[in-house]
Amino acid sequence: MPRQRFERHESTHDWHQLRSLLKDSAQITYEIIRPVILGWETPKERSAETGMPQRTIYYKANLFDQAGMASLLPPDLPPEVPKLDKRSLPPPMRQAIVDLKAEYPAFTLHE
Repeated sequence: MPRQRFERHESTHDWHQLRSLLKDSAQITYEIIRPVILGWETPKERSAETGMPQRTIYYKANLFDQAGMASLLPPDLPPEVPKLDKRSLPPPMRQAIVDLKAEYPAFTLHE
């Protein structure tokens, strides 16, 4: 018989017991707003129980209604921009200078 993957726990709605079982920030946020979304509690009641500000619970519940589970995940980080050496010219500019030098060989560096 295969080994159980997760420990079994008795079902609970007590926040302090539930909080000790949660590991991920998305899980924590969902469990905080779940009673508000389902209409079991108001944000004020949930705030008193969890210690999270009432406005934050209200905001996250509204965001969940609009965006669903995606609202629980952290926002995507912007793509990393490669660092350019500020002392060098971009390749198209360098090519333009080479072309001008070929066209006007008498030009010097200061012209």
